Amino acid sequence: MKIHTDNYHIFIDTKCFTLNKKMKTYKIVVPVDFSNYCKYALEYVELFSSKIDCKVYLISVLDKDGILKNITKNDIIQAEEKLISLAKEWENRVNIKDSAIKIGSIHKEIIEYAEKSVQADIIFMGSHGSVVSSQFFVGSNAEKIVRHFNGDVLVVKHPLVNESINKIVFAGDFKAEQTKIFPKVREWAFIFNSEIHLLYINTPAHFETTKEIEERFNHFIAVEQLDKLLGDKYCKAIYCDKTLEHGILNYSLEHEIDLICMGTHGKHGIERLFKDSVSQQIVNHSFRPVLTLKV
Repeated sequence: MKIHTDNYHIFIDTKCFTLNKKMKTYKIVVPVDFSNYCKYALEYVELFSSKIDCKVYLISVLDKDGILKNITKNDIIQAEEKLISLAKEWENRVNIKDSAIKIGSIHKEIIEYAEKSVQADIIFMGSHGSVVSSQFFVGSNAEKIVRHFNGDVLVVKHPLVNESINKIVFAGDFKAEQTKIFPKVREWAFIFNSEIHLLYINTPAHFETTKEIEERFNHFIAVEQLDKLLGDKYCKAIYCDKTLEHGILNYSLEHEIDLICMGTHGKHGIERLFKDSVSQQIVNHSFRPVLTLKV
């Protein structure tokens, strides 16, 4: 199945998809710390924008609780100048609609800007900050944004490797709650004409038999009508490893996965990742971008 998305936006539900001539415009917020990592995120914004109409909003936060506790007027002026320079650098590559400088708690200001000022669909963010603000995108700030933002977050740690997203891995337990987030995975797959890898990680701590997993796979595939909607553009895999994070990373490496998708809320399977700090390990060690989806 070949999907063209240059002039149409794909609307998807669990039963069917249609191409609607009125393309949805995605609102994307990109947190900026002026390091290479935020530029890596912008590279993925550019890739996404080449497929779907997007409006991009940049935000830089001067952390009142961090290194720059005593923020001066000069600090604000320098940040404004850097943000203007960055916007000019990227204005012909992505559709930048607005930029903002905020003072306060990093994750709170980013979330408030994304939810209230922009009403963003998604945040694209680097996973590390600059030397000046080394905690901008690491540790608790990145985790808090993923946890508390009422939307999806794409976390990028490295430069864009491929000019497309050919393979997407969706890891989970494939119980009923997974159907709440899978349409988003499928939408990304349609946008990029990607192959979806349905991945179950079988670990000693949460071991299940092949028969049990296959039954759940088959039920999930039937409910989502994947044979009808995706044809041969999906596959299923059971991968055994010591832990969930090792399994996801090792499978993604072995199969040259371009994007790792996971849920951020729930009680089962991959959706408990942030509670167990598994997704933080994946973000820290994955060469590929990680898309966290809000249930």
